Amino acid sequence: MRQVLSRLAIVIGLLAIVAPKPTLFDMQRWLAKGDEATHNNNLDQAAGYYDRAESRGAALLNPNKTSSTLMLNPSFHNTSDALVHLLAEAEQHGWSNATRQQYAEYRQILGSSQPMLALFTLDPDILGEDIVPVLRDLGMTEVGKQNWEAAVEYLTALVALQPDDTETNYILGLITITEDTRRAFSYFDAIDRDSPYSTSVNVLREVVLNFSNPVTEADYQSLGLALIELEAWVFAERAFNTAIAIEQDWLSYTYRGYVRDHIAEKSGFNDYGNALALAPTSPLVYYFLGLHWRQVDDLDASRDAFLNAYFLETTNAAYAVETGRAYQLLGNNIAAEDWFNVAVALEPDNVQWQQLRAAFYANEGFALEEDGVAAIQEAYTLAPENPDILTSLGYAYLQLEDTEMAQNYLELAIALEPNNARAQYIYGLTMTEQQDGEAAIAAFLQAVEIEGTTAGYGLLAARSLQQLGITLP
Repeated sequence: MRQVLSRLAIVIGLLAIVAPKPTLFDMQRWLAKGDEATHNNNLDQAAGYYDRAESRGAALLNPNKTSSTLMLNPSFHNTSDALVHLLAEAEQHGWSNATRQQYAEYRQILGSSQPMLALFTLDPDILGEDIVPVLRDLGMTEVGKQNWEAAVEYLTALVALQPDDTETNYILGLITITEDTRRAFSYFDAIDRDSPYSTSVNVLREVVLNFSNPVTEADYQSLGLALIELEAWVFAERAFNTAIAIEQDWLSYTYRGYVRDHIAEKSGFNDYGNALALAPTSPLVYYFLGLHWRQVDDLDASRDAFLNAYFLETTNAAYAVETGRAYQLLGNNIAAEDWFNVAVALEPDNVQWQQLRAAFYANEGFALEEDGVAAIQEAYTLAPENPDILTSLGYAYLQLEDTEMAQNYLELAIALEPNNARAQYIYGLTMTEQQDGEAAIAAFLQAVEIEGTTAGYGLLAARSLQQLGITLP
């Protein structure tokens, strides 16, 4: 079985419209059809008609005509009426930045992704700086919809106006790297080495330099995994789409399923089904399926998937750990303890497994006097400067009502990692028990500063502050 690549542990010119000589009648005919389709609530068909109108009317809509102020009629019944009026007025008076922006907004409302720039010659003197935020918004909207051709056109226009725009060059590189690595690095090379994006570019450069000739599905898998590492989810999906187009490989389906689980309104479930059809005994597929079921909150299915993964590969401690976490989420701490112990027994020197087992005992307050504290101490002996293990040890002693020991370990954890929200919150609880309100409030405020007030230990800290009479803004 092919092994998982190591990256998975950490972790994605303007178009020219060529048309016969247009006539105003051609354009008006397609606009009328688009208007009719819009009135019938068939927006996809309407967008097609408007596209055809624009391709016919490109030469008529010459941006070099003298611009004049255009007063838009506020009494239109719908967007298509406004668009027809705007195009007619623009033909007569010429285009300005304001009317270009209005045109783009109308097209987006109507559901079309054809870039507004298809109508215009890209000329910075014509477009001006005030079009920059419009181009950025339109380009990123198309990225979100994965309309790559439209996104490239908007963003290419943007870098033509602002060649040193680091973010736009980076996004253009991500869009184009799957189909044209040379073009992608023409954008990446425009990014300053001191930019926060430079590390990401170096990761991608390393992957591309190792591409085969010709490029294979395994190369695109490596690219997709690098993009996962960068949390560039929509671009990672594109890489795995390309890998699958080359070969319908179970590994590509598995990775794409994982990626789709991280994209809004998408699901990796069907991809995992395809992967299992191709590799029915792969523990890796069951592992990712377990993550999928956990994400959609089907905890029983998640546990069963992790169990399948483990029993297909009983030497893999990661599968045992995830089974333990599944039982923990189901509230079965006895079974969870057994599985965390299995993982540690398989790899006793692995700090990650020791850390997760220690956090389980501390967070659940489970069997602390019997085996819990001893297990956390074992983790501490292995990694005495691990802030998370120190926090678990402090939390365990707090629950055993030894606040002095708790304070000692928590202060060590915070000294090593001041921005550890878990350590700050539990330290606040400890100081509350010691009746040191000032220190407790300071710790809770720090936890809120780190994580905010809507989730995690920041939320718990905010509630503790309320109980202490502190009202947050």
